Amino acid sequence: MGFPLIAALYGTEGLLYASSYNTVFNIIMWTYGYTMVSGKTKVKDIIRTLCTTPAIIAVPIGLFIYLTGCHVPEVIKQPISLIGGMNTPIGMIVTGMVIATYLITAFVH
Repeated sequence: MGFPLIAALYGTEGLLYASSYNTVFNIIMWTYGYTMVSGKTKVKDIIRTLCTTPAIIAVPIGLFIYLTGCHVPEVIKQPISLIGGMNTPIGMIVTGMVIATYLITAFVH
């Protein structure tokens, strides 16, 4: 829900900075965070987890498409754009459901 808001407020440059920050956060979360939660300290296990995380796999693919100016076919581009457009409304619906659940729980008990 944050990326569409950042794109609306700060434009594509702000979105680039937010995505960069999010990428670093995901790398730290899937290395150090994984180590803390799982208790595994082998570098091999950490690298395997990092390399199989969808958020991290998408980074080199996205960088390749962005830096090379590779043309994405409309058959792929349109569904991804439509799914991306649903991101904010679905986030708001889920947030509203969580708030409503807490309010109902507070008034019932």
